[in-house]
Amino acid sequence: IISVWFDWRRTRDLMSVLALTGFFYLLALDAGSIFVWFDPKVAGRPIQRFPFTHQGLMRAEWLCVLAWVGFAIGYHARWFKFLRIKPLELRAASRDAGSYALILLYVIGWAARIAGISRGLYFHVAPQNSVEATSSTANQIVYVLGSLPLISVAYLGIRSSTNTRLRRWYVLALLLELGFALPSGTRSGVISVLVLALAVSYYANRRFPLRIAVLATLVGLFFVFPVLYLYRNSHAKSENTSYGVSDLSGGVATYTSSGFTSAMLFGVESTLSRFSDIETPAALQDGGRRAYPIASGETIAWFFENYIPHAIDPNKPTVGQFANNLGYALRLTSARDSSIATTQIGEMYLNFGTGGVLLALMILGSVYREINDWLSLRRRNPAVLAVFAAFAYSIIHSQEAIIAIGLGGLIRDLVVIVVLINGLAWLLTQTSPRKSTKCDKALA
Repeated sequence: IISVWFDWRRTRDLMSVLALTGFFYLLALDAGSIFVWFDPKVAGRPIQRFPFTHQGLMRAEWLCVLAWVGFAIGYHARWFKFLRIKPLELRAASRDAGSYALILLYVIGWAARIAGISRGLYFHVAPQNSVEATSSTANQIVYVLGSLPLISVAYLGIRSSTNTRLRRWYVLALLLELGFALPSGTRSGVISVLVLALAVSYYANRRFPLRIAVLATLVGLFFVFPVLYLYRNSHAKSENTSYGVSDLSGGVATYTSSGFTSAMLFGVESTLSRFSDIETPAALQDGGRRAYPIASGETIAWFFENYIPHAIDPNKPTVGQFANNLGYALRLTSARDSSIATTQIGEMYLNFGTGGVLLALMILGSVYREINDWLSLRRRNPAVLAVFAAFAYSIIHSQEAIIAIGLGGLIRDLVVIVVLINGLAWLLTQTSPRKSTKCDKALA
């Protein structure tokens, strides 16, 4: 909180990358620690779900404090400023080209989503969402292109702040995105839409939308996450069969029929259980680095290797299996087909130990500062703001995985999306440089 306040005094930006990261630490690591601490399954001895003790949990929490100090120092130090990365500018050569580009992005994005459904990549259940199904280059392209509609929706929301006639279309587009994300059972899909609406409202209206933030938090805490928990567990092989339901409507019915008090308590429990990223660092504190021995810096090398397609280097490691194997080795999961939130803290501790966590997070803090400054024109460039809003949660979510997948995937997706937007705008300008459209006037 102190670090975010200091950054706000300097930038007057409550949704900077440092603030988003601070929110991740506060919710996923601190609030998650409180939930795990009072969970009856943790009683000072290893158990089936949590193979660590209260002492290991406390040591992990201090490790997270050390990691945050390193991240904040690196963020403000800007060790990579010598690269002189210029802020991103997305400006169409003509207004017509920009309007056509947004429509094409939306169409391409939905075509990719349909392709993903046909390839079994939609539902958050095995085997459709297994490592084998998602590691191919073709499927990764489908995932990247599937985020394009979020950019178009965000841009529509930005324009609706000055054009009241577009607001109803923006609200309908948001509801459509939520309607698409909910049945998939993915937490990130739902949160991405909520964070998008928050970012658009904050930057477009020049003030923090406290009512929207509170409303989104309450809806997520007491409805979205409990229902998703019930929905996902209806497809999972779990001992918890009392909440099993057959579909999403069954999840809603089961949750709403449990009584007000039970529903509220279950909402808090199911939400915090999904944000308990402290589990991996805690298990490593009790089990030690020998629980899953790797060479120092091994997963760091994967960051660069992961950009090489399997078709070119078929022998490169399948980094998507790391979280599955680590969770199984630490006894956080009972099978290798389930993954865990490795977190950058857990990854760096596994590679370099406690001292390495501080140094590594300093470097990562500087990397995320460059991402923040690259998108710094979001305050006055609507297209840059649309990209930032669409990827705001991805910035948070990237810190739950090893850097080869989380940070590496974030950088890859941002670069691909920006190149695609600029390419479409240029192509449309060349093909129809003088043509005026009614659609452009509506979007403007």
